[in-house]
Amino acid sequence: DTVAAVSIQTLRGMVAACHEGNPIEQGVTTPVAAWLAMDDDERSQNIDHYLAAMLTAKEGKDKAKFPSAKVQKTHPQMRDEYLKEVERLRHMLAQLNAIDVASLSFDLYVVAASMAEGYQRHKTNAGLMDFDDLINQTIGLLTQDGGASWVRYKLDRGLQHLLIDEAQDTSPNQWAILSSLAEEFFTSDTAATDHHDKPPRSLFSVGDFKQSIYSFQGARPELFLHQQKHFEGLAQSAQAPFQSVPLNTSFRTTSPILQFVDRLASFEGGLAGLGEVPEHVVSRLGDAGFVEILDPVTEGEDALMEIEPFLPASGHAASGGEGNPQKQLAQKIVALLQSWIGHRVLPAKGRVMRAGDVLILLRKRGDFADVLDRELRLAGLPLAGADRVKLNDDIAVMDLLALGEVMLLPEDDLTLATVLKSPLFGLDEDQLFRLAHQRGEASLIQQLAEFAATDADPAFMNAHRQFNAWLGLAERQTPYEFYRDVLTNDCRRRFIERLGAPVVEVIAEFLDMARDFQEIHAPSLQKFLAVMRQSDVVISRESDTRSSNEIRIMTIHGAKGLEAPVVILPDMLRDRKKGERLFNVDQDGFEWPVLPVASTAPRVGVSPVVSAAKQDYAQKEVEEGNRLLYVALTRAEDGLVIAGFEQKQKRWLADSWYERCRHALESIDEVEARPDGDGLQWITDQTAPVQETPIAAPPEDDRPAPDWIDQPAPPEETPPRP
Repeated sequence: DTVAAVSIQTLRGMVAACHEGNPIEQGVTTPVAAWLAMDDDERSQNIDHYLAAMLTAKEGKDKAKFPSAKVQKTHPQMRDEYLKEVERLRHMLAQLNAIDVASLSFDLYVVAASMAEGYQRHKTNAGLMDFDDLINQTIGLLTQDGGASWVRYKLDRGLQHLLIDEAQDTSPNQWAILSSLAEEFFTSDTAATDHHDKPPRSLFSVGDFKQSIYSFQGARPELFLHQQKHFEGLAQSAQAPFQSVPLNTSFRTTSPILQFVDRLASFEGGLAGLGEVPEHVVSRLGDAGFVEILDPVTEGEDALMEIEPFLPASGHAASGGEGNPQKQLAQKIVALLQSWIGHRVLPAKGRVMRAGDVLILLRKRGDFADVLDRELRLAGLPLAGADRVKLNDDIAVMDLLALGEVMLLPEDDLTLATVLKSPLFGLDEDQLFRLAHQRGEASLIQQLAEFAATDADPAFMNAHRQFNAWLGLAERQTPYEFYRDVLTNDCRRRFIERLGAPVVEVIAEFLDMARDFQEIHAPSLQKFLAVMRQSDVVISRESDTRSSNEIRIMTIHGAKGLEAPVVILPDMLRDRKKGERLFNVDQDGFEWPVLPVASTAPRVGVSPVVSAAKQDYAQKEVEEGNRLLYVALTRAEDGLVIAGFEQKQKRWLADSWYERCRHALESIDEVEARPDGDGLQWITDQTAPVQETPIAAPPEDDRPAPDWIDQPAPPEETPPRP
């Protein structure tokens, strides 16, 4: 039908008029003539050749110089006929794209439905509910006939006050529950039936539209404003008092940082998505502060040449040469912190900067986070553990799992070498090389036994003795008992010395999982290792480490609600956009997810519905990104540092957070160059009286440690069964 709709006569006239024309005309008419010479079936099969001739390659539009002015003089209607055909083809391609999107999305629905049914069946069989189940079941209970009344009856009017915190991050389903519970507060008979011995019922909601950054958890910031108007209308109908109280005063941040944020928001498109942003009111009047922006680090010519040999691709960024921009920026930040910690005075605090004053915020965990962590630790700066750690990705857990594998198969040379170099045994590179090099056909464990008997270095004898002792434990103990005895105080101390204090929490979580495992599984070390390899347990660490005086590295999402005297934002350039992914199409109030057809061929049209949905999705993503930037900037109390790095295919300066922040800072009159010439700074003086906040030292305990602290815990008694 598509081919039949083409005006064959018009096309033949076009070919006849232009077949001896310029190269552009021949580029159109030659393939069109060949296509016209085919029969209907061949035309359908070769439609791509026709499209390639009629449309531009990059954008799939009309060819501006076809036909030539010479041809148009003799055939004035040809250009209009050509444009009409181009428009018809574009419409046809959009329809075909819509069919492809619908087909692909339907296939996705089939797979997703099967997975959802299996997941639901698993939960039902196990008698479990997830967080979404709790919300959906509650909505079902409240929305069924008489459900809300029954709930209120069972609560015996127990709801007197309803407090909603972080309301901007509340999802539609959560709002449905809150609305069902709160609407009775505004009914006409509420006041008459209220107990006289109780205060009136109240609804208190607090939130900041500008800080809504959890759309991936279902948050809809626009609902916050909608619900405000909804409850205001209910209050007016019930003649109940209603107050909307703006909170524009910042008690955390100093004046230069807030003025910088206001200047950034005032730029056209600077922070779109924040809604109405009144200027901040500063509470800390007269307190000194600073905003500094470092010049972006650019990629050197030797960035790709200075890769260490035998390094996997994922490690290139972490160990690149001096031309690697990630490493250069990390080293720049390390040098900055070394010159500031213990030296730079924070006038508003009345003391010098401490490591615990520094909070480094990243948009996401990735290669740069690993590079920065590595450089800070190499420099000896005190660094807290990551705020979120996947247990299996922690090096201590990797070492413990490798130990278990070696206990099962001592002849695994590679794994044994890994374990011998870990804090479990503590051999260094030279010792391991001597042990492994030129051993012939002997396995590494055989070589270790030989060295233990003949080599003068006692490290080999100690390692062999410890290996045999643990091998005996593994054969007769449960996984929990084995790892509990392995992780004695001496072994824990070695882990702490090498990996830092955060490893204590990781080890504790690992032992908890070993104990939980043996309560539901047979005590098999091999089974435990298999379960752990498949585990995706994530540890969330306590975020406030000022008392421990350690630098913190966190994501911006993880730092929401936190603060620090000095905040560093080191990764502020635009990163690579992700590929096509699911997004919602809103059709007549019903949202359904679609998976767009990814194609590198520009001539493939896009359905108008899908195109509009993609544009809406992209705009919302930009707006949430601006809110994320606002959250990052306002974590700082006294000082803010902005930096970034450029890297091919990874980071770009154009249209980045860094570019907008730099333009905003450059527009402030008091800004000057940093003393070292690397970037700009804006520093204000301290004019208010300083009230130094003393840092409480941990209390000393001179009591001797009890005897049991160095002894393993006694075996637990088996509880009686009912």
